[in-house]
Amino acid sequence: MNTRLTPVFTLLTVAALATSASCFAAEKFTFLTNWYAQAEHGGFYQAQATGLYQHAGLDVEIKMGGPQINVMQLMAAGQADCTLGDNGQALETWQAGVHAVTVATVFQHSPTVFITHDKVENPAELKDKTFLLATEAYTSFWPWAKSELGLAGSKVRPLYL
Repeated sequence: MNTRLTPVFTLLTVAALATSASCFAAEKFTFLTNWYAQAEHGGFYQAQATGLYQHAGLDVEIKMGGPQINVMQLMAAGQADCTLGDNGQALETWQAGVHAVTVATVFQHSPTVFITHDKVENPAELKDKTFLLATEAYTSFWPWAKSELGLAGSKVRPLYL
């Protein structure tokens, strides 16, 4: 090969490779949040709005979760590639034999709380009371609370929002 043409061929090859990446379709990726759009989800929506996902070669669809939606179950069924869940859901998913991987944490501590009347001073005072629980709490937080806080005799109703 002519040594004077080598740089030209190299330049053409690099240019062809650089432009060929834009010819491929972006990889489809479905992300399911754990609730309706809210402040904690802002970064995901901002990344979509500013084109960060597209720049990374992803065609991201963000779907909102909500009350009575089990995001881990939907992911296991192939309805989402990634979900936003909590630590209890991640452990239950593994116990059920679904080998999901936790890739990040948003909060340093779990934001799960009891919200009560102002006269309640400790969890023992909640024994035999009625609790309103979100869907994911039935299989994660509630079994723990019954066992660890002595709330086994309490009544439970679903929380509809």
